[in-house]
Amino acid sequence: MQLPLNNKVLIFIFLAAAFVLFLGAPFHQGRFYIHSGDAFPGNVELVLEKLQQAEQLLSGLFNYLPKENFDIIILTGVWEMESTFGLGPWIGAYYKDYKSYLQPIEALKKREVLERVLFIEYAHYFFDSYTDNNCPVWFNEMCSFCLYLHIKGESLGQQPAEFKFTALHEFTDLAENMKSAERMQAFYNYSAFFYSFFYTEYGVNLFTHLPRAMHEGASLAESVRKAAGKTMQVIFEEEFLPWLAAK
Repeated sequence: MQLPLNNKVLIFIFLAAAFVLFLGAPFHQGRFYIHSGDAFPGNVELVLEKLQQAEQLLSGLFNYLPKENFDIIILTGVWEMESTFGLGPWIGAYYKDYKSYLQPIEALKKREVLERVLFIEYAHYFFDSYTDNNCPVWFNEMCSFCLYLHIKGESLGQQPAEFKFTALHEFTDLAENMKSAERMQAFYNYSAFFYSFFYTEYGVNLFTHLPRAMHEGASLAESVRKAAGKTMQVIFEEEFLPWLAAK
């Protein structure tokens, strides 16, 4: 999970950096640096194992291996996500600039979301590196989530959410969507449906074709126009939303 950079987030990152220094030397293997105050045996090793599995899948799919180091900071209490980043407890992790801040591992295990959270956080890191930070945060979030569902063989056509987006700018406002569990769930549901719609209508796999275009230096907007002949806004508002409403 990631947010666009603003002054408030800069303050949060400064505080989080101080937190990392407090933790001391990280567990280190290759490009992965795991900073943890987790006292439960085996949790740090489990995190590393899941990150390596995600890397194997994504590097095989895109024939690319990131060069940047990836810092994973495991928080010691669920409350720290809110006190440090202003995010509710429904947010399992926060990503920015090749760093991910995770809720306590035992909390993620209890919610049965540890594997999903770690895959998505690794995917954020991967897509930032692969596109040279050319991937908008909302699209990174959508691709990372849908790619996880696809790899796990889970349905990409979920039930429509109770919250309704009426415009593209609402859907892509990740900072606003993250403020409520209902809006965030709606973002994920719409993401899954939008992937299915785009593939059916235009024969384009959003989470592979468009990142590859951005890897070559094209913007997301340019990539969409080249793939579909239309803007993302037209596709989302004039085609996708009526299609979804009819389901």
